[in-house]
Amino acid sequence: MDVEIGKPLDAVVIGAIGVDTNVFLGKDEVDFTVEANFSQNLDYVGGAGGYGCRGFAQLGYQTGFIGAIGGDHNGAFIAEELQRDNIETLFFIDPKGSRRSVNIMYKDGRRKNFYDGKGSLDLQPDLERGREFLKRCRVGAVVHFSIENWARELGLTISCDLQDLVSIEDSYRQDFIKAADILFFRRPTLPTLPL
Repeated sequence: MDVEIGKPLDAVVIGAIGVDTNVFLGKDEVDFTVEANFSQNLDYVGGAGGYGCRGFAQLGYQTGFIGAIGGDHNGAFIAEELQRDNIETLFFIDPKGSRRSVNIMYKDGRRKNFYDGKGSLDLQPDLERGREFLKRCRVGAVVHFSIENWARELGLTISCDLQDLVSIEDSYRQDFIKAADILFFRRPTLPTLPL
């Protein structure tokens, strides 16, 4: 597919985006008996929204993104990376800054995540601007939500990433579960997950 700025959008991702710092451990475990552990630390555009919109774009879809970044270095990094991927964006500014995650990446595939959502619970973006942006979707476009508190509306095909689902009864996720046509979720590796 040809990707060209200004064409009708095939996919729009709405919600959480930030900078992920992945800390790839040099050993099997963190050694808390010493001050320094040697690792490879890499920054990426991350968050479910970041990975989602970049994935659609890399598959060749005309992709848009709606979400919040900070007016800071990390926000500029996110904007530049999405522009380089030809993703059309509508950014709201979070006065508390850009979301950030530090992920300890173990050699055996485990991950321990430290997430700073900044103002995601309190942010009140201009949803009318979001609705205007969504008018650019072609018929049959997919709108994919990553569960930001403010992102609970729309009338197109909606897919939603529920992220680290511990219980289907989680009240924060109920609006997304009920509104979605397609649901994705990851669950922590727990032996007894009440689904």
